[in-house]
Amino acid sequence: ALLKSVGTIAIPPGAALLVNFLAGGGMFAITFMTTEPVSAPMHKKAIWIYGILIGLLAATIRTMSAFNAGFMFSILLANMFGPIIEMGCKEYDAWKAAKDKQ
Repeated sequence: ALLKSVGTIAIPPGAALLVNFLAGGGMFAITFMTTEPVSAPMHKKAIWIYGILIGLLAATIRTMSAFNAGFMFSILLANMFGPIIEMGCKEYDAWKAAKDKQ
């Protein structure tokens, strides 16, 4: 109760996660920032991993910190790993195709 009154707990633990995702800049982040084609991966598996990473990071940041822009920060972090995720998925597919040929 003390942390909540001071304002360090941004989202109460009992609050609905969906409401928190759709509030503030969440809809903008989900609709426009996550789907931009410049730094987002293009490989099908990498897109799923990228989206899950953004969702997990956003949920963690918005529920466990006082940082209101959790979506934007999670997109920034995921964009750092986007090319690595895509390269890993392409390497895995190449390895799997080579293994299936044998």
